[in-house]
Amino acid sequence: MNAENLNQKPQRVIAIQSGTHYYTEATTRTTLASGLYNMSAVRVGNEIVPGFVPVAVTNDEPLDIDPLVHEIVKEFEDFFNRRPIFKKMGFAHKRGYLLHGPPGCGKSSTLRLLQKKFLDQFQGIVLFWRHGASIENYVDFIRENESDRPLMVICEDIDQFMEHFETKILEFLDGQKGLDNFLLVATTNNLKQVPSRIKDRPSRIDRVLEIGKPSRETRLKYLLALNTPEAEANTIADRTEGFSIAHLKEVVVATVCLGQSLESVFARLKKADMGPSDGSGDDGDYDEDGDPMEELMGR
Repeated sequence: MNAENLNQKPQRVIAIQSGTHYYTEATTRTTLASGLYNMSAVRVGNEIVPGFVPVAVTNDEPLDIDPLVHEIVKEFEDFFNRRPIFKKMGFAHKRGYLLHGPPGCGKSSTLRLLQKKFLDQFQGIVLFWRHGASIENYVDFIRENESDRPLMVICEDIDQFMEHFETKILEFLDGQKGLDNFLLVATTNNLKQVPSRIKDRPSRIDRVLEIGKPSRETRLKYLLALNTPEAEANTIADRTEGFSIAHLKEVVVATVCLGQSLESVFARLKKADMGPSDGSGDDGDYDEDGDPMEELMGR
């Protein structure tokens, strides 16, 4: 795609980020490649269209070490493989999960594992739902072009925009249009902040799962998966009751990669503040629906 395409006005625009600029891909195609995308409303002249901004896959390899996480991944795979049964029963082929637990205990790594399985096995599209964005516009756009494409929506820290966008969230979860071959995975550090009408209502959220502090067995599996010597892994696992996966990763990074002493790392981490973010610091531009706004360059 070259700069000349920026002077064309396709009927549909898929905005793909390239450095600090945007270029259109829809002059020759109206589908998205399988991958991870942020949603960002794009202004093309006087028109605002759905924009999809690719998200780089993290370099950290997600580890399937927790029995609960393994259960979630298995159910997730079963869901997408059993669409004909949903259709036969007359049910919408959609599912909603809410993962909750203390910060650093594996919600994000679980999401990465689900994303990896989803992209590898089903070649679908993963959308990150933030800021209460009017997601139905983006889902409708995809469905107009690909009615059967597997979709997965990630909504991290759903409680942080619940106060301002609860009605929009409910309308979307209760709608039927586009919600086929569809999975929602939301997370929260504080389950009490998510209203009962969302977390306790099947067909909105079908399963609420707690991902808590890892057991000794899980901690040991994690350490061994990082090629920690067995004797050292057992010592660390014995001494890290109450530590999160994030804490354990820092223990390995600090001791193995940076050569710090185990005692100094333990002392530091036990004082670490792992409290949830207050959601501040985002000063981007948003449209009237709560969507982040980007100006399509060259228009």
